[in-house]
Amino acid sequence: MVKHHEEKKAASSTKRTDLVFEGPEFVHYAKDHLWYIGIVLLAAGFFFLALKYQDYLTALVVLAATVAIFRLANLKPKSRTVRVGERGVTWGDQVLPYHQLKAFWLSENDGHAVVYLERLNFAPTIQFTLPEGKGRTVLEVLSAELPYHEHRGEPLSDRLGRLLRL
Repeated sequence: MVKHHEEKKAASSTKRTDLVFEGPEFVHYAKDHLWYIGIVLLAAGFFFLALKYQDYLTALVVLAATVAIFRLANLKPKSRTVRVGERGVTWGDQVLPYHQLKAFWLSENDGHAVVYLERLNFAPTIQFTLPEGKGRTVLEVLSAELPYHEHRGEPLSDRLGRLLRL
């Protein structure tokens, strides 16, 4: 245990420059008219099926989910500045020192490398997309301060969003 902390101190004692890059808040997928038609047909099928069985609560849930999906589909990601350095990670306006983070992992899908930062006490996971060529250096800086979870992959919510192209 002490050896691990000594290695961390030795690794963090070397002076490193902060890595700064711009990245979108989330991955945006282009949608065509067939995507919208498919969602409407799918929602209409579930809605009329719920009405047929006189399950009005499910019909309302289907309507609410359809409205939410259409609202999410039209969101455009804003750009955020990400700074990874000696003192922690800055994600937009939010500063996260390393002692407030548990671990990190990387997931790569559809040509996008995404870093996930696990936070303490059930706080939501922070994620950011890595630009081309920055992956290795960001991973080296983060792994000097945080444990890397090799067994973790893309979260289920992100998989579902990618499947629905949200």
